Amino acid sequence: MWRYMFEPDVGMVSQGLARLGLGQLDWSTNPVETLLLAGTIAIWHHLPFTFLILYSALTTVPKELLEASEIDGATAWQQFRHITLRLIMPAILIAVLFRYIFAIRTFAEVWLLTEGGPARLSEVLAIYLYRETFKYHEFGMASATGFVMLAMSLVIALPYLKQMYREAARGP
Repeated sequence: MWRYMFEPDVGMVSQGLARLGLGQLDWSTNPVETLLLAGTIAIWHHLPFTFLILYSALTTVPKELLEASEIDGATAWQQFRHITLRLIMPAILIAVLFRYIFAIRTFAEVWLLTEGGPARLSEVLAIYLYRETFKYHEFGMASATGFVMLAMSLVIALPYLKQMYREAARGP
């Protein structure tokens, strides 16, 4: 659907941009625009999950704390900064962690748009892994690539996991 909406010649978004005088997106031949479009699609795809995590955390903020801070004279910004933000910080950390992991394993968005082209310029690690495994049958290189992707995920996740462990060990 996204590919057809942004099709350079007949896509409705491309035609809309042309009517506004902004020119067309040339995502089919420009790797930077391909990756920007793939990023936009990934955000659109994963935003509801992130929203659900953050919204559920916001619903757990006790109203009594907000009311008490209002009685004590706290402004809306102070309530958000000192109460709400601190209480939902674990959920924010989890949401950011999931976004990092989803970003590392991005495959479908780029594959469905250009299959990593033109000339493999918009290829991401997951597409490289796929090609090495199923097209070239280079299982050693594919497993090394998979290990690098796992290591990158762990390196990114480790600080978040340490922070959450420290908070859980401290207790309420």
